[in-house]
Amino acid sequence: MHDSLGAPAAQALSAALARPVALARPRLLKDATRAIVVRYDALGDGLPWPSVIVKSIRDDPATGFTEWAALALLADLPGAAGVAPAFLAGAAGRRVFVIEDLGPGPTLDQALRGAEPAAALVALARTMARLHAATPGAEPRFDRLRRALPAAPGPHRSAEAAAWLAARERVLAWPAALGLAPPAGLDTCLASVAARYAEPGPWLAFTHGDPAPSNAHFAGPGARLLDFEFGAFRHALYDLAAWNILCPLPPPAVALMRRVFREALAEALPVAGDDDMFAEGWAALCAYRALAMLTWISPAVIEADRPFVAPWTARQAVLAATARLAAAAAPVAVLDPVAALAAALEAALAARWPELGPPGELTPFPLEL
Repeated sequence: MHDSLGAPAAQALSAALARPVALARPRLLKDATRAIVVRYDALGDGLPWPSVIVKSIRDDPATGFTEWAALALLADLPGAAGVAPAFLAGAAGRRVFVIEDLGPGPTLDQALRGAEPAAALVALARTMARLHAATPGAEPRFDRLRRALPAAPGPHRSAEAAAWLAARERVLAWPAALGLAPPAGLDTCLASVAARYAEPGPWLAFTHGDPAPSNAHFAGPGARLLDFEFGAFRHALYDLAAWNILCPLPPPAVALMRRVFREALAEALPVAGDDDMFAEGWAALCAYRALAMLTWISPAVIEADRPFVAPWTARQAVLAATARLAAAAAPVAVLDPVAALAAALEAALAARWPELGPPGELTPFPLEL
């Protein structure tokens, strides 16, 4: 099937550049449910690149066209240059778009196993901060780009927050299964977390939405972000919190990324430079992420573990998330009920699963800085 992508992609690229372009020698890079990804040689006079990447949207057009809109937005913002592959052209009717070919380069997993893992984390944190710093005020532009493309976009953050809050019974199933009483004031606290997510105020920025080791590309001293299928305007700490909760890096690595990220972001978003505001935002987004995880994973794993995301198991994911949340929320008084819930779950689960080791140190990344 990938051989057939070249013609519509070449037509779109020729129209965008106003000169003939041919695409040749397709090399399949990815054949997945959401997209087929193919590298082509680019042939034509005066082209600035020898090859391009063609993405064909498959079974989930909503996320595919969201990535299209995200890359088109970033290509139009000077401050976002170099954050992601450049958007070059697209043929919406054929569900095909063309982006810059970044060439070979390690993913985060590979970079962390290299000679300078700290440098990779610093580069990634700076790129994430640049993404957010370049995009305040650009939400209307992104909405226009997305509405002009087929398939309904994913839910707005306000709808995501409402769904998150409506799932509270699945969160409360965890303390119930362990014989624990929910802390006083928890409902009010959960509502405040949902409100912070729904209306980030000065924290509002464009977010990648799916930080994962495979979604970062390293070349030279810098890092770029890939696969913006879940890109949206959210709280600017949404992506960073994922590295503490969903894909938990070792605590020293998270601390390094937080420091570098905050310093870079504060230049454009002064709220990031306020100690109290940053601590509150960080705790709230860690809560949003960690408690969402408790709605995805059933308390049935208390009795029988199961795989989560290789090499991570569900027990490891839950125990790490509760420990990281307890630590993040403890210094923030308005989140005392969430901190108490997380600490109680951490203690009860650690006692049941001593073989997993210290909860706060659990990580799928065997990394020392």
